[in-house]
Amino acid sequence: MDDPIVVAFADTHVEAHDRNPPWLRATRDLSPDLVLVAGDLTEHGLVTEFRTFSDMLRSVTDAPALAVLGNHDIQACDVDMAASVLSESNIEVLAGATCHVDLNGARIGVAGTKGYWGGWPHSPVGYEEPSMRPCAEELRSECTILQAALERVERDAFSIAMLHYLPSAGGLQGEPPEVHNFLGADALGQTLAGCRVDLVVHGHAHSGAPISYIGATPVVNVAMPARRGRPLAVRLPKEGRS
Repeated sequence: MDDPIVVAFADTHVEAHDRNPPWLRATRDLSPDLVLVAGDLTEHGLVTEFRTFSDMLRSVTDAPALAVLGNHDIQACDVDMAASVLSESNIEVLAGATCHVDLNGARIGVAGTKGYWGGWPHSPVGYEEPSMRPCAEELRSECTILQAALERVERDAFSIAMLHYLPSAGGLQGEPPEVHNFLGADALGQTLAGCRVDLVVHGHAHSGAPISYIGATPVVNVAMPARRGRPLAVRLPKEGRS
């Protein structure tokens, strides 16, 4: 058997009338063994949009699929409703969860959560105002959730962290400075730096850099606008983590 192929993408922003976008055709052509979707599957978070996305994906692959939700996905749906609709097509939503998948002899552990925005060393966010404190708490909670999910990844598994929000300042290149603080947070990167992780995938940064690093760990932007509709494809060795 060939080495397994993991395909990752984000920011498809599907609407109910969408039919055959470039990312869908590319996913079909890649013949994935595992699909990762790093948020903003839909444009408005409508149930009809989640069903359209599910039908489209399942028209080209029956591979296991894992997803995290993005900011667009929770506009009209809560997490439980979105997860329920996607589960009808065997697409599992990771909201702070860890999932292990065995693919052709490779053991893969995926830790997933949405993440949040919160600023960077070059552009800090002040949380002194009472109205900002819920944002600070949301970011702290997402960091705690991310760390716990990564700690549950088995030691011999290839470890993937999947977020919607950007965890690395290096990925901001190409984005307008005025939106930097809303694209992600350095706190997410600090959390990842303290964990064992082999690959990080994220979305949200439509014009951001294709790849950045946290230490030696690659952080790949899989947002479809940034990648011009071409999903990331990673071929993993059968023996798993080296």
